[in-house]
Amino acid sequence: QNHRPPVMPAYKLYYFPVRALGEAIRQTFKLAEVEFEDVRVPAEEWAALKDKTPFGQMPVLEVDGKQIPQSFAIARYVASQHGLAGKTPFEAAWVDALADQWKDFQNEFRNYWYLLMGFREGDAEAAKTEHGIPARDKFYPIIVKQLKEAGSGFLVGDSATWVDLLLADQTAAIKKEVPGFLDAYPEVLAHSDKVRAIPQIAKWIETRPESRFHPNFAPELPEHSQYSLFPEPTMPEYKLYYFPIRGLGEVPRQILALADVKFENVGITKEQWPEFKSKTPFGQMPVLEVDGKQIPQSFAIARYVASQHGLAGKTPFEAAWVDALADQYKDFNNDFKKFFYLVLGFGEGDLEAAKLEHGIPARDKFFPLVVKQLKSNGTGFLVGDSVTWVDVLYAEGSSRVAHEVPGFLDDYPEV
Repeated sequence: QNHRPPVMPAYKLYYFPVRALGEAIRQTFKLAEVEFEDVRVPAEEWAALKDKTPFGQMPVLEVDGKQIPQSFAIARYVASQHGLAGKTPFEAAWVDALADQWKDFQNEFRNYWYLLMGFREGDAEAAKTEHGIPARDKFYPIIVKQLKEAGSGFLVGDSATWVDLLLADQTAAIKKEVPGFLDAYPEVLAHSDKVRAIPQIAKWIETRPESRFHPNFAPELPEHSQYSLFPEPTMPEYKLYYFPIRGLGEVPRQILALADVKFENVGITKEQWPEFKSKTPFGQMPVLEVDGKQIPQSFAIARYVASQHGLAGKTPFEAAWVDALADQYKDFNNDFKKFFYLVLGFGEGDLEAAKLEHGIPARDKFFPLVVKQLKSNGTGFLVGDSVTWVDVLYAEGSSRVAHEVPGFLDDYPEV
């Protein structure tokens, strides 16, 4: 009688009255059988609500009145609280890696999908040939391979995780909107059918409000301190494989160094890469090897290492904010790199035009959010009272920009 059960938090999910970025979160709640208020914000009410959200965008999850932005951060937070983010730290890292790989796929695929769904004007058939089919045929073989290796009908482990919900919902939407488009990948279609047949999900699909699948794919839901539930009894052997440059490998390196963890920093030369490529899970680097088992995707690697060593937030709520800020950085970089790649000499084009069209607008949209977060947090770090992996990410990116484009960030001294 002296030990009352913990009170379930009051959850409110704010999003537009469409599926899109809110649907995987809604389905995660339903699969976990957790009550939440599904607040569907009409377009005409959005302007009044926008300034009340952390990043000026939705979805936003309210947990006992405190907000979490970014769809992947939200989904990962909810999943982690209810056993749907992987049963071990390694499984959780793979859930994150597949979600990030899906996001990479979506960045290309949406150039076709937006036209198909009527949100942009253009030649849909040309976009299908230029973007849709290449993106499909790069991504779905990875999914087929993963399904075969998992051997359970789910993507990771022997039960559904939030990344199964994410993929299955989009698969069903593509099947409906573009009949036959995924017929060459029957394993993917079977996976979608299996996930959508789970009783809680099937009931939700049958009774949910009617809304067309919306194309604003830009989720964000990687997890955090759920990993601390699975302490490693002995220190693993880490090997980080990347090219002998900073790039996407630098943040994982700095996190390992910050955690004071020994690791082998394996530099793969351009000459070695073609042979090594086929040995990686997604045909790309960085890859972290943990006692011989591989984890792909730089953010999944960073989160995994940080979660194992106390650098991913001290509470689930802090960890969700770390994830949200990391995903916001990725959104920023998707546009900013169109300028910065020219600065670094990785492409040809009009540098000044790219600066005006992409560099400055991306900067002035993103860094005010960072300044706001630093001031709100009040410790000099982005989240909580100590450094996390998202501080390492932001600091590395900011120092690189300040070095390559002197004066570019002078209006943001806090950064």
